[in-house]
Amino acid sequence: MKKKKNIIFKTVSTLLLLSFILASVCAALSSSVNEFAEKTAEAITVKAPTPVSGSTITIKNNMVVNIDAGTKAYYITDSFTEACYIKDNGGKALSKNSVVSTGFKLVDIATYTEYPLVVKGDLTCDGKINGADVVRAKKYLLNKPDDLCSYEALDFNRDGKYTNDDLSLIVSAVMADPVIMPDTEITDVPLDDREPLNIGTDFYATIDIMYTDKAITPQYSGAHSVVAYKKNMSGEQTWHFTRNTDGSYTIKNFAYNMVLDLSAASVPGTDVKIFTESGSPGQKWYIVDAGDGVHSILYASDSNGVVMSAASPSVSNNTNIALAEFDDAITQKFLISKVSINASASHFDKVAKSDLGDVFYSTISAGGKRISNRYSELYLYNVKNQPGEMWKFERQADGSYLISNMAKHGMSLDIAGAKAENLTKVQLYNSNKTAAQLWNLYIKDGKVVFSSALSKQHVLDIYSGTFNHGQAVDIYTFNNSEAQKFTLENMTSNYSPVLPKDKHYDILFIGNSFTWYHQMSIYRFYNIAKAGGYDVNVTLIEHGGARLVDYVSGSYKDEAANAINSGIYEYVVLQEQSTTPLTAPSTFHSAAKHLTNMVRQKGGEVVLYQTWGFHPSHGTTQSYGSVGNMEMALRNSYDAIGYDVGAIMANVGKAFTSVYNAHGLNINLWLAADLYHPSEIGSTLAAYTIFASIFRADPRVGIDHTFGSNANHVAIIKDAAYNVTFK
Repeated sequence: MKKKKNIIFKTVSTLLLLSFILASVCAALSSSVNEFAEKTAEAITVKAPTPVSGSTITIKNNMVVNIDAGTKAYYITDSFTEACYIKDNGGKALSKNSVVSTGFKLVDIATYTEYPLVVKGDLTCDGKINGADVVRAKKYLLNKPDDLCSYEALDFNRDGKYTNDDLSLIVSAVMADPVIMPDTEITDVPLDDREPLNIGTDFYATIDIMYTDKAITPQYSGAHSVVAYKKNMSGEQTWHFTRNTDGSYTIKNFAYNMVLDLSAASVPGTDVKIFTESGSPGQKWYIVDAGDGVHSILYASDSNGVVMSAASPSVSNNTNIALAEFDDAITQKFLISKVSINASASHFDKVAKSDLGDVFYSTISAGGKRISNRYSELYLYNVKNQPGEMWKFERQADGSYLISNMAKHGMSLDIAGAKAENLTKVQLYNSNKTAAQLWNLYIKDGKVVFSSALSKQHVLDIYSGTFNHGQAVDIYTFNNSEAQKFTLENMTSNYSPVLPKDKHYDILFIGNSFTWYHQMSIYRFYNIAKAGGYDVNVTLIEHGGARLVDYVSGSYKDEAANAINSGIYEYVVLQEQSTTPLTAPSTFHSAAKHLTNMVRQKGGEVVLYQTWGFHPSHGTTQSYGSVGNMEMALRNSYDAIGYDVGAIMANVGKAFTSVYNAHGLNINLWLAADLYHPSEIGSTLAAYTIFASIFRADPRVGIDHTFGSNANHVAIIKDAAYNVTFK
């Protein structure tokens, strides 16, 4: 014991001596340090959490300050009016009785803004004050560090200055007995010691994640994953809790009629999913107290103490729900909010409509077949991967969906005559967003029911309840039959229905020399399509320097009108003059829209051929700063009209930029004579890109045309054509 006192005495003596020597250094540093702090404070514009009345803990320079060593997490979170939590340097949320350290983060749950903690004297960021902090304090007084957080911990007396006085106080703190804060009134009881609760024997509830606006929800993806999603009181977010004789609960989803289960063994990281109820032990869950009126959900068939948890404290839509080792973090705390359901009411009176996303593309299937169109009428067809089988879902302000057909642009799923009567045909009709075209989606037994906004009891239905090829689509009173439950195959990320090869395609190109050079359309595109297995006939209308407006109201309007009005062309490729989208975008948009309407009136589809930034030495390119900048400006103009009219985009210019960025002028895509027309390989790149865009086919597979160019270079441009089309 005597030896220990001697060591302490010698340590303190040494520290005091060094402190005296450093005093003059501190004085010299003081003014510059304080000026640094003031400038930092001026730069902060983010609104910080508000301290509760009487709290000494506050926020300065975007950091939480006035924290004493030994302070626990609950004391800090209770010091602010906003809901907050604290995470350590590894990103793990702290339990309420954990001691904090400098560098830990206070997280405002409303905004997920993070504020580093500054524990007075804890310069080494370990939550303690010892000799190591004294050594670091001396270094900081000599040389201002980059770590502002631990530097702020040097200001022990909180006077806004960093001086020898702070060093002396840190030395005194080393000698003092540490202050141990009491635990909160609700102590952290080990999970194994928490008794399973009885919160009811048979009830319905949502499972809400503490401090968020999210609830536990099965994800409609076919995989039956369970995720966090914004609370909307839908059937997917409603759960039926049934208490078992052993005190556990079976938790069944109301919409899917499946229960919470696991995707694999019960180890941390295992996904929570829903499966058909089997009564197995793996489908049972204990509800235990987590304090503050919330609960943790313990996997009952596991002795390792794993619980249900959100994958991240920053809980956003589609955050995964999985098992985690119990640590009492907020991601493991759930509010089980009971709801009242009238068992005798109709399905649509029990639950809210479903939110499957704001905009997505999907097929609509029943009985292994897809709803598609023949002209304006709808039938159930064998799968053929035609554009008519693809639908665009757009969520409206009231939560309903407008559902448009991708083969008939501007036409939507519509109830004929707006009659909410059994057996009324469902058709395609010009989009008008009336009640006859708005559909509320409900999940029932894992499938989707389409309820009409005209009458919620009338739903999309397959006529006579049989799934034959060519069966008509109508509406009928909801009867819970399979003919009224549909499967959606969300294809938003990979919408690429390949066109069939068992038919003939007539394709018209309208443009100027960018389409004509090196016979890009009638020779290169034609031969690529033939090699790809497509029976095509290609026609070209081009005039040097022509703008699209010249084909609408200028010298060439009759030539273009006669070709389009012949009605033989499935696809019409439009190429604007190379700079008009930049210099006169309204002229370009007006002409493109006019020609698109003409083509669609004859049953065709429009492809917009986006051109490129010129050679890097060209004056126009240099005025934009780079090839990529000029091309991006062109692409933005093409995208604007493409979005407006819903045309197919052939991003040839983007492919040019991709190749140039990767290979420079080693693959010269521009004609040397003028630096803006395409070279031979540039025309080949255009042809491959347009081919991929029209036929949704991979240009890298089964097509070997090089048209005399270097084979390795052609392989590179085919990759570029594929990437801009499919990725």
